[in-house]
Amino acid sequence: MEGKVKVMNFGVKGQVCEVKQAVEDCIQTGYWLLIQNYHLAEEPEQDFFQLLKVDRLRIGLF
Repeated sequence: MEGKVKVMNFGVKGQVCEVKQAVEDCIQTGYWLLIQNYHLAEEPEQDFFQLLKVDRLRIGLF
């Protein structure tokens, strides 16, 4: 499992776009993504949660 985890931290302006890209990248490469400090994000984005939901369906978790 070593090297198969990517860690992203919220709290920096504009970070949501980077995390969205990281979600896509991790799904494609099979990596885990640890998202920390979401409560520090600029504002909750519904499309971010939708991205997670759609990607979980796409890879067969539901």
